Amino acid sequence: MKIEVIHNGKTFHVPSKYFKLCKKVKKRPDFAELEENNLMRTKQHVQNVIEFSRRFRMLSAQFANHDADKINKTSFLYVPYVLVPLKHVDKGLLSADEKLIVDIATFVHVKSNEHHPEFWDQSVGYNDRERVADGSKMSAIAMLEMCCDWCAMSKELGNSPFDWFDKNNDKRWKFSEGQVVEILHNLGRAWGDYATAAEKRRVEEIDKQLLPPSH
Repeated sequence: MKIEVIHNGKTFHVPSKYFKLCKKVKKRPDFAELEENNLMRTKQHVQNVIEFSRRFRMLSAQFANHDADKINKTSFLYVPYVLVPLKHVDKGLLSADEKLIVDIATFVHVKSNEHHPEFWDQSVGYNDRERVADGSKMSAIAMLEMCCDWCAMSKELGNSPFDWFDKNNDKRWKFSEGQVVEILHNLGRAWGDYATAAEKRRVEEIDKQLLPPSH
């Protein structure tokens, strides 16, 4: 049995088992601690997204509401996202049922938030979510938020948004050639002094493609 849920203006059909498992998770003895950790982590993540967006001298309401469905207690995604930090540490810390609700919540989140390429590809469903998502229809503001999101995650995890892009481009998502140039330009501006010398050279070469032709 599935229950119809409208989330961020989109309709999803969620297995009734999902809601029963969420109630079970809330009975974990460490739930309150996990809940507090997720709240602090997500709020810091959003602040980092906003901070990186300031490199572009802009701040839209879209950025201020980044990942709001992860920490809004009225959101049906709230409980699984309390568990997500455990997934980052060690997937073995989650039971099979917990992995299931995290997978469902993650799918709903990426399909209902514009800064994820999956939002823009109607052909990607839950049962074929491993398909390469076509991000070619992403708006400029959505791509900018996506880049700031990657930078915020890299700052938290101590890695590089350029490496993240290279690892997933044409494997998890696909973009047009023009979008790739724009994404790398955005990453260069947002990541700034965090970038390695090699990354800065890469952005310099990319930026040459954005210059108007000389006469």
